[in-house]
Amino acid sequence: MPPIWSEVMRFFTNPHKPVILALSRADPKKNLTTLLKAFGESRPLRELANLMLIMGNRDDIDEMSSGNASVLVTVLKLIDKYDLYGQVAYPKHHKQSDVPDIYRYSAKTK
Repeated sequence: MPPIWSEVMRFFTNPHKPVILALSRADPKKNLTTLLKAFGESRPLRELANLMLIMGNRDDIDEMSSGNASVLVTVLKLIDKYDLYGQVAYPKHHKQSDVPDIYRYSAKTK
């Protein structure tokens, strides 16, 4: 099993559900918060799938650019608001070489 799979699976209560994947920077233009709101507000979708947010790499939110930090803080608040623990993965780190394995994980859970 690729290491990134273990990193992602630790977030999920049921890691075998299909995955909705968003792979982008935590940039306001990428609209990750709208995706998360839609996921949080749709009980049928949450019952059918997990959400994987690959939002770049980070060590400390306070050291991120203000726009990226704002997106990440909003993501964390929405996860809490909709009680999405166990259904949303948001790992802190991935390598460029992990990207094919991220897509493979998403395809494997279909």
